[in-house]
Amino acid sequence: MTHHAGLPTPDDVQAALSAMARDGNQVSVLALAQRLGLANTTFRRNFPNVVAQLAQQAPAAAGPSDRTGHEGARNLAHANAVLRTQNHDLRRQLNLACAQIQRLALENDQLRELAHATARVTTLEHR
Repeated sequence: MTHHAGLPTPDDVQAALSAMARDGNQVSVLALAQRLGLANTTFRRNFPNVVAQLAQQAPAAAGPSDRTGHEGARNLAHANAVLRTQNHDLRRQLNLACAQIQRLALENDQLRELAHATARVTTLEHR
């Protein structure tokens, strides 16, 4: 995953997570994002592994009686995290593909001009 300017490093995120866990409180994604100075959605988009880690820890801390009804929600949260990661990767690949198409279009135009110049083709302008 590429690191965008202004985002904390994964080490910074883990350090903040550890510091919040040492306080003895249940760590939420929103609280961690706020501590790092990020919007909740920005944090979730850029750190899906940490979000999944926190989602797994939340039911474990709730106790066995609370876990039975949350199996579907946990599976849904995991599937959502996987989809977010895949979406991020697909966006990155799409951006790369667009850049390649632009490069190829420019090369095609240069080669066409070279072919016209070599063949001494005269272009007529529109009236």
